[in-house]
Amino acid sequence: MSEQQKSPDPLIPPGPVEAPGMDYPAHVRTYNGFMNLLKWFVIHIAILLAGLYFVVLAGDPYAGGVLILAAIGALVYGLLNNPGIRQDARAATTGGKIAE
Repeated sequence: MSEQQKSPDPLIPPGPVEAPGMDYPAHVRTYNGFMNLLKWFVIHIAILLAGLYFVVLAGDPYAGGVLILAAIGALVYGLLNNPGIRQDARAATTGGKIAE
């Protein structure tokens, strides 16, 4: 008889528990956190390249500086907006276990 496991991700259908030693929710949480950080890093690089273009080639250091600051802001926002990082920080400060 196979035991059913509730999926932590709504896009992944629940399935039977195949290996009791696997921490499936942690894998899903790590993957989702990585994809979120990757998204914000790509946004950061795109804005940063536009800012560097304005500074180096277009000769407009003010617009380039604003875009470079916006790129840094986008990366910081992406890091702080990551639910996995918030969850880990909350667990570290309270000394508790990470909520699933």
